[in-house]
Amino acid sequence: MKNKLDPITLKRENNEAKFGFIITELDLAAVFCERASTTSDSTEGERNLNNALTAYGTAIRFAKEAELTPEMRQEIKGRIDRLDAIVDSFIRWN
Repeated sequence: MKNKLDPITLKRENNEAKFGFIITELDLAAVFCERASTTSDSTEGERNLNNALTAYGTAIRFAKEAELTPEMRQEIKGRIDRLDAIVDSFIRWN
């Protein structure tokens, strides 16, 4: 019977969980950007943009600390690049 507390397995699962969290935060940031860009209420738009930047910052902080595979890093980079473009275009319009 395999030990469920195998350190290698635990580390891999932890890294996979971090990856999932990072992806979720980046997706959340994109949703907040979209909401910020579609509202006519400037207060709501600013709040959504701040929420987007908070989620983005959290994702970046966790990505720097996580031990991820090259494929995971590439997926994160792609989402960051896409989010950077969204944030940049949003800021240019305001």
